Amino acid sequence: MSALSVRDLVAAYEPDLPILRGVSFTVHPGELVALLGPNGAGKSTLVKAIAGTAPILSGTVQLSDVPIEALPVHEKLARGLGFVPQTENVFTSLSVGENLQLAADRLPKSERQKQIAQVEARFPDLIKHRHHRAGALSGGQRQMLAIGRALIGAPSVLMLDEPSAGLSPRVVGEVFAALQTLNRAGVTIVLVEQNVRAALAIASRALILVEGRIAHEGVPSALLGDDTVADLYLGRKGHVSA
Repeated sequence: MSALSVRDLVAAYEPDLPILRGVSFTVHPGELVALLGPNGAGKSTLVKAIAGTAPILSGTVQLSDVPIEALPVHEKLARGLGFVPQTENVFTSLSVGENLQLAADRLPKSERQKQIAQVEARFPDLIKHRHHRAGALSGGQRQMLAIGRALIGAPSVLMLDEPSAGLSPRVVGEVFAALQTLNRAGVTIVLVEQNVRAALAIASRALILVEGRIAHEGVPSALLGDDTVADLYLGRKGHVSA
């Protein structure tokens, strides 16, 4: 059984201008898959289409072998798909605790505090700032809160859209260490990332999207060892924009 399966996905914000042009890939349970590629390749559109926030024109998306492409966003969340968008991923006017509580409100009452406690155990820094407004957090703390909100529903697959954007190298290291810990604990992760070096350091496999299609895929060492792939899409120093 696959954790996430995408077949022949075509997506566009304008019907006659497709951004994704027949994307197909499979993510297996327990993998951490990095989605890389040049600017404008369609990486963010891909995870948004899977999550239900970008229009799908054709193709299929299956979560644990169950079709979900036609479901509304809230039903995808209920079925185990977590998504952390790049922007507007927390409610800045609410406190940390209120953000977590709001995410838990869609769960059965008997599960809410248990799930919040599990998230706080993963990210103890959030406990220190429980009563602080989310908008006053540092970039790294806010990203941890966004990930924590997505984990409240115990997703089977967690997708993140460029979680390192705007963060210092030190904080990027902290965020990626947290993602690696989550993955080792069994959370399947799909990661869109601009920091190629950081993404490949923790990924079990990487997909390179070019002009709306999967152009290359493989384990990080194989992709970096391919001169053409490394030169064109990854950068010899691993810091090209993705």
